[in-house]
Amino acid sequence: MKTLVVLIIIAAIVVAVWKSKQAKAIDNSELNNIQALPPSVGRAVEMMDPVSQSAFFNEYQMKKKSLAAAYILWLIFGAHYIYFRKVGLQIAFWLTWFIGIGILWWLIDLFRMPSIRRQFSEQVARQALQTLQTGASFRSSSIKPPSAGD
Repeated sequence: MKTLVVLIIIAAIVVAVWKSKQAKAIDNSELNNIQALPPSVGRAVEMMDPVSQSAFFNEYQMKKKSLAAAYILWLIFGAHYIYFRKVGLQIAFWLTWFIGIGILWWLIDLFRMPSIRRQFSEQVARQALQTLQTGASFRSSSIKPPSAGD
């Protein structure tokens, strides 16, 4: 039984390393790519002028998370949920790990990691778009100076 558990863990490590290398290639191909954004955000970004698009992608790139880093955190510390700012889920993950059920959850997360990251990236893209739109509306509604006749 112990041999089976060790073999499963070794196989998970090998798959995690392989997926981490794939994730690095995906992360590099998504730089400033409108098609990688959620459809609603992508349409809004397409309608922006180049300066606004650049500002959006700067904001988005600063806040988005790397899939390769998530796999490394998953493998070493089991801290991938904290990386994606899901503290409650991370605590639940660690509690189940310590009572012996967590290894199954850990293995399932190996294959769920791209969808976890995609959900986080969609949230970050929407927040970056809202930040940019809020800044633009603030600049356009600036207070006009009083005229000389007032």
